Amino acid sequence: MATATSESATNELDGVFAFRKAARRRAWACPGAGFALMGRPVAAKLTFALSVAAFLAGAFTAFFPTRAALLTTVGLLLAGTVLWIVEIVATFTAWPAAERPPVYGRRYLLGAAVLMLSAAAFGFALFVSFKLIDIKGAGMEPSVWADDRLLYHNGVQSERLVRGAPVLFRLSSENQFTEAGALMVGRILAVPGDKLSMTGYRYRVNDQLTDAVAPEAELPKAFVVPAAPKTITVPPDCYFITQDSDDTGLDSQILGWAKYEDLVSTRLYQISRRPLLAPVE
Repeated sequence: MATATSESATNELDGVFAFRKAARRRAWACPGAGFALMGRPVAAKLTFALSVAAFLAGAFTAFFPTRAALLTTVGLLLAGTVLWIVEIVATFTAWPAAERPPVYGRRYLLGAAVLMLSAAAFGFALFVSFKLIDIKGAGMEPSVWADDRLLYHNGVQSERLVRGAPVLFRLSSENQFTEAGALMVGRILAVPGDKLSMTGYRYRVNDQLTDAVAPEAELPKAFVVPAAPKTITVPPDCYFITQDSDDTGLDSQILGWAKYEDLVSTRLYQISRRPLLAPVE
């Protein structure tokens, strides 16, 4: 009798372990499926819904990168990840519900396939769309400080290519500062067709005096902006770039024209200082 009872207890324990293992596999395949198999439908639906919402938000952010979209994506990912971790832990420790129709968990198998494909697609989109850059120089202070880390959207929105807009671009072989291809953050002072000249160390754009100041350092120049009343016209698909710091900032006289084909991003976000993901303006 004792042997039969012992065997029954062993079989029941083996059944529990097998059930938990099955729930764990489903949880790894699809967030929420483990909760579903364990008879916890509310937790299952919430975990699954948060996961889907996070991936949808990520897809939206990949194409329409705004601070609100980025923060929403991060928040949903964090919330979904916490619930998913709780779900995984529960498959090791929680006793399954007394009533647990196994078919309930199977409803999530199609959802698992959809979710995994969506995660792969949206993850790839986010990976391609966003990258990080560490700022080495102080040329853009106080807008961007040396050693800041920026998140940038790997794309150029033509409507943002206006005077005063910050941009990330690659230096061409014409630049006289460093090797070609290096990334540089600057601000658009003049767009194609604008007429540039100088009064003292200050730039004029279309005969309007600006606050932008040319570097005082004696560095080799890619080209020279003449003193007013003479002018130089910004070529097609080119932009004249300046940096914010009056002391260490450089400009296109040294860096060369920022050509449209060399523009990398028109949306940059702070991730090393508060407020988090504040756009560089």
